Amino acid sequence: MNTKKQNSNDLEENNKKNESEEIDIGGGWDSSNLTGFELSDFKGFELSDFKNDIASLDEMIKEISDFELPEFDLEPLGFDFEPEPLPEPDPNLKPSDVANWMVEDLREHEILYHNKAVHYIRRYFGERFTYTNRLGNPAISEEVLKEFLLLTQETVVWSRKHRLWRYRKPGDPPNSRMIDM
Repeated sequence: MNTKKQNSNDLEENNKKNESEEIDIGGGWDSSNLTGFELSDFKGFELSDFKNDIASLDEMIKEISDFELPEFDLEPLGFDFEPEPLPEPDPNLKPSDVANWMVEDLREHEILYHNKAVHYIRRYFGERFTYTNRLGNPAISEEVLKEFLLLTQETVVWSRKHRLWRYRKPGDPPNSRMIDM
């Protein structure tokens, strides 16, 4: 029998024998997890080599997951992780003051998202200018919205879909404050 043919037969026998064996490489893996690979791809490697590599990886993963950063004093570097407490909002603020802020923010950014506005108002103007609506969502008080409407009647529309105010465009319905786009 020719040596090349003998080697080919030996390799096929070894592959059949190895395919029937389950290779345990740790972590619940078996040879079925090695899809796309043929055992002949690993010719010259011993199973013990893989087991040692897997054990080393397991050790490294354990070390990484147990790793703790040492504590540093970052204050001398100018880092301050404690948020400064906000000053109490001015009790003399009126709904028109809040509406004026909304107009200025809209002027600066060309759009004003409701979510951004309500959180900003609550934080910097006070909770009295916001409330929680019947669906449980934060909302802007009616008094503020009335003042905002008076200031922007002709120039701003509310996009129901995007929950934002934006400047009116030529294609917007002329007699409506609300758009679906």
